[in-house]
Amino acid sequence: MKPTTKLRQLLRRRNKVLAVLGAPNAFHAKIMEANGVESCFVGTSITGGNYTGEPAA
Repeated sequence: MKPTTKLRQLLRRRNKVLAVLGAPNAFHAKIMEANGVESCFVGTSITGGNYTGEPAA
């Protein structure tokens, strides 16, 4: 199944919230996936702060 098809299915569900969690990198995203997290994103501020130790602006 294409990722876009899966996302559309998740968004069309009734009576269930889709929680989208942030992952600092691909390694953590894989851990989240293995533990049943349905969706996540890797954003630039999360990734940058992970490596620089600086807070998001």
